[in-house]
Amino acid sequence: MRLRRSVLRGPGIRRVHRGRAFSYQNPDGTPVTDPEALQRIKDLVIPPAWKKVWICPYPNGHIQAVGTDAAGRRQYLYHQKWQEERNEEKFDRVLEMSAALPDMRQRIAADLRRRGFDRDRVLALALHLLDLGYFRAGSDQYAEENNSYGIAT
Repeated sequence: MRLRRSVLRGPGIRRVHRGRAFSYQNPDGTPVTDPEALQRIKDLVIPPAWKKVWICPYPNGHIQAVGTDAAGRRQYLYHQKWQEERNEEKFDRVLEMSAALPDMRQRIAADLRRRGFDRDRVLALALHLLDLGYFRAGSDQYAEENNSYGIAT
């Protein structure tokens, strides 16, 4: 199956809360009645807490569903084939990174031997801590929202 790019601002299937269950509406507002489409939606296992759910009208869309979780964050459900392809790409990049690590570590060691606290030495220290401690980088926004910190926050 060849995947197609999902257009999130384009027409999609909407999830409508009906009492204790959900129903689904096609982009034209009519109910989704096709058994295959309903089974595909069921198989996505969209969390019931998600609000503003958009479901791709195409079974081969790279993004199958988007919604807002209870914390107000936008969440995505990707097509299985898309996830597999991305994971292969990530694995390939990890292999490239592993080949570059020895040279990077030599450069870090050299920069750590510098005197003073210039930019290169401080960056080398941060990279050295990442390398040794398996820290994540972090961001101010993530720290504020989750009260947890990375090496950069």
